[in-house]
Amino acid sequence: MFLDFLDVERITGRVLGGAILKWLRDHNICPRDMRGQCYDGASNMSGARSGVKAVVQEAAPKALYFHCAAHRLNLSIVVACRIQEFKNTESYIGEISRFFSFSAKRQRLFDRAIEASSHELHAHKLKDSCRTRWVERIDSYAVLLQLLPSLHKCLEAIVSRNAHPELGTDWTWDGESVNKASGYLFQLESSTFLISFQILLQFFQLLREVTIKLQMRATDVVYALKTVKEVVSMLTSMRASSTAEFHKLFLAAAKLGKLLNGNHFELTMPRLSGRQSHRSNPPSTTAEEYYRISLYNEFLSHVLAELEQRFVNNPSHDIAICLLYLVPSECVQYSEESDLPDELNKVVDLFRGDLPYAAMVSIEYSSWVRKWKESIPTSLPNTLADGLKNCSELAYPNLSILFKLALTLPITSCESERSFSQLKLIKTARRTTMDEERLSSLALMKINRDRCNKLSTPENMKKLVKKFAQLHP
Repeated sequence: MFLDFLDVERITGRVLGGAILKWLRDHNICPRDMRGQCYDGASNMSGARSGVKAVVQEAAPKALYFHCAAHRLNLSIVVACRIQEFKNTESYIGEISRFFSFSAKRQRLFDRAIEASSHELHAHKLKDSCRTRWVERIDSYAVLLQLLPSLHKCLEAIVSRNAHPELGTDWTWDGESVNKASGYLFQLESSTFLISFQILLQFFQLLREVTIKLQMRATDVVYALKTVKEVVSMLTSMRASSTAEFHKLFLAAAKLGKLLNGNHFELTMPRLSGRQSHRSNPPSTTAEEYYRISLYNEFLSHVLAELEQRFVNNPSHDIAICLLYLVPSECVQYSEESDLPDELNKVVDLFRGDLPYAAMVSIEYSSWVRKWKESIPTSLPNTLADGLKNCSELAYPNLSILFKLALTLPITSCESERSFSQLKLIKTARRTTMDEERLSSLALMKINRDRCNKLSTPENMKKLVKKFAQLHP
């Protein structure tokens, strides 16, 4: 939930951390009661000595730091896309969208090519690739895939005036447009581009769901762990059966190439040599084998390695594993009724001061596991929120506190970063002289407008006017 904007002179970890702690104390919130903090991985935020994380933990030792899960996923994809063939594909998609968006004349020709298409198209303009959120690029890729036949025809018309008379023969183009269109046509005939494009389409489509889930408001550490583990398991399975999986992509790339360049088109591999330092050079007998080894397997290995490093081999993952034993659907599988798991014991030791009767946790947990083992398997809650709903504070006072602490731990900073999108709507050119207090107040009402709408009843409005009159007589 958004609370306030803070104006700072510098963005060092010490200054930002001090501003956060000062705001908490000014509003009578004790920093020692903080149990979690979540930022991106920038050094001024996550630095172990002078980052915001370290500064806050000096005043709040139990405030566990979590690197935003959405940022970690984004970084995993960024590293995987550093492979040169995929960098070239990414660059091409961005350049060709700008090639048309920067020229009304080229866009008019493209519109004619779309209108002349025999298929009903929902998109009528290429979308530029998102430069920050890489997974969101699936939208621009999907639009490009839909418009590729019309795009190919339009580029041919620019290169050769009489190539497609139905688009008109009275177009005149400068040398720069013709040269760029020739280069883009060359890319569309490239086997490397067609296969890289199909691989990116598949992987971004797979990762799109997990991206949306990691940005949801109801996301907790256990939910994020399960979501990422599902993706890693899926990618591992694809890696094990890469021959069959890539065969589908290879056929799709070949079909797309024939659609654009004619039935004579075939996917080919680059010339192999005994020694090569500028591109992949695996020993292969067919084009499919070459691209499976050099592109598909390599990209998949990069994504898996990054996901495991940033999620599985991460301190926040250890906390999630410990809290997993609280969830009914998990505790009945891994826990014995008579023992408190060692992982859960770590959480109890960490938050011992927050528990009303820490010595009774083992007895409560045994009763909790026994309760769900006697239940119908299909009715077992599988999230922390559902577990808390079924955890009575009277019967399980310690477990109830642990559930609340688990749900308090932040896993993503997306919710707070959405406030910057709203800031663009509030801080307009006509409001440049607005002071900080008024800006924060307007942002508070704008961002939390759903709650404001619920409060805007006649009775509440009267109370609000009365309170305002008391504060400003």
